[in-house]
Amino acid sequence: MKVIDRSEYRDAEGRISLQNRVRGTLDRGLGWFGEMDAQDQVVQRLGRSLGDEHVMLRNLPLAEAGVILPMVLISPQGARVIYPSPIRGVFRAKGDEWYVFSGGSKHFKKTRPNLQGVVMSMAQDLLTYLQNRGFGLPEVEPVLVFTNPRTHIDMARPSARIVLADAIDHFAANLQQFPPIMDRDDVNSLVDALVNPKPTEGEPAPEIELPTEGPFEPPPLEEDMSTMDEFMADEMDLTTERLPPDIVIIGPLRMLRWQWMILGGLAVAELLVIGTFVVLVLSKTLGS
Repeated sequence: MKVIDRSEYRDAEGRISLQNRVRGTLDRGLGWFGEMDAQDQVVQRLGRSLGDEHVMLRNLPLAEAGVILPMVLISPQGARVIYPSPIRGVFRAKGDEWYVFSGGSKHFKKTRPNLQGVVMSMAQDLLTYLQNRGFGLPEVEPVLVFTNPRTHIDMARPSARIVLADAIDHFAANLQQFPPIMDRDDVNSLVDALVNPKPTEGEPAPEIELPTEGPFEPPPLEEDMSTMDEFMADEMDLTTERLPPDIVIIGPLRMLRWQWMILGGLAVAELLVIGTFVVLVLSKTLGS
């Protein structure tokens, strides 16, 4: 099985340094490194059974959907989004719902994140991406793989395919029993579209038809401008007939009567202060 890793946190040898581990944890959350380790386990197990006609893309950014797909398996048997998880516990997958067993209440209750919903959304995003580029895939299968052998899933017609730790080898063997729907060229073309994405070609903008007979003349503006002039004149008319009786206009100023009274009082007070200051200065000058 060919493996192409698009993670920004792995070096050329596929290892994650201590610095990149810190970066990845800060960017992706505390569970990020555990999921990366789960990816390693899945790749190792599947690589034992799947040949070079199968291509595994890891940590594939899908810019159009704004997501990073943890694992995408492209095979002659089709495309699959694989979400490996290291979680431990007892869960239930019923329809498209996701439950966890609560030891305190002794029953299953809905929990988040809904791992089924997450991987199903990723599969739909990938299918839309490929169909927009002309690939006629009928579907992209969502697959949940649990790498912890102590994880148990109670399944009641789950919407996503669920693979437990002890069934990963069986999943690989079962995959190869399906009839192929793509040849090697198809697989390579699909992988190239994911690894080297190209924007979809937009539709040409519709042409705007202009009148062909006679020169183009803009509509007259006289009528519109006269209407605007009447409106502005009506809005800016400051005659006393349209103002409340308490408003007094002096030149360009318009204030209420009590505002004018306060302003006049301040002016009188200022004159009194200036006059007192002048008297004091003159008295000292004459006394000397």
